[in-house]
Amino acid sequence: MESNATRKYLLAIKRDNNDYLPLEWFRSRFYNGESFNSLEGIDSFTSHLTQQELLDDGLDLGLYDLEDKFMNFSIIFHENGKWREVKEGCVFGDVPQFSDEEFIETIMIYASNKEVINNITNLFNKGFSSEASKQLFMILKNIGTFLDKGENYLRAALAVFNSMPYEERRKLRLSTCYMLVNRIQKKNMAYTKNYNDSKKDDIM
Repeated sequence: MESNATRKYLLAIKRDNNDYLPLEWFRSRFYNGESFNSLEGIDSFTSHLTQQELLDDGLDLGLYDLEDKFMNFSIIFHENGKWREVKEGCVFGDVPQFSDEEFIETIMIYASNKEVINNITNLFNKGFSSEASKQLFMILKNIGTFLDKGENYLRAALAVFNSMPYEERRKLRLSTCYMLVNRIQKKNMAYTKNYNDSKKDDIM
């Protein structure tokens, strides 16, 4: 199996399940010399754009037309004779995301919240193999002990996150961000439901 360090990625259009169309994005007016064979290069390219901007740009370039089926943009790689899709998807400018610094700050904010920290440690079940990721996992599993020694001590320990390979940092940042956004949305929905139910009771 090819390691993440040597794996080559492609930015493609997903037309259907297991049907991807890699395109010549270096022709894009937004292209600024990024490498389209690496996750970091692809992220650098897409993070300053919205999905609609990139879609319109591809149409203008004639890379595809309105008759082509389009589900979304995907990042793909070849493994074991098959094209596989990066689970966390593309990083566009209008999609919630964390930078490396924001991820560490998020851990600091939720350090005392066992539910959130447990949800983050559960993300390590697959796709993490570096020594730095093993150290971070150990820190999160014992975060109370680190926090007892002071916030500065915990923050210094969390700096090991910056030593993780880009693919691992990306997976952790995006998965954590999606998890927290979903958590907030569920709380808002529950609040709205409770509020609406209370209004119904008042009317009755």
